[in-house]
Amino acid sequence: MPYLPCEYAEMHYVYGVAQGNGHHAAALYEKHLLRRGGQQPERYPDHRVFRNTHNSFMKGCMPGSRREGIPRADPSHVDQVLKEVPLNRLPVSG
Repeated sequence: MPYLPCEYAEMHYVYGVAQGNGHHAAALYEKHLLRRGGQQPERYPDHRVFRNTHNSFMKGCMPGSRREGIPRADPSHVDQVLKEVPLNRLPVSG
């Protein structure tokens, strides 16, 4: 079941509050939604969703996307990348 980006952000926050315990995070998140009120989901996310969400964010990707996304740039590899990419210079008209 896909979630909205703001829901993934809340899940990641709750996972941190639960100190990386997925089962505890799932219980806290369910209580949070119940206290908030409004329309409740048919099912609440299970503990694996919290772990997978955290792992995706740590890789620099958006959780739940079919494509894992583009990982964050690693600044330690900038020099290597610049050496391998040819410079495309535009002709200067004058």
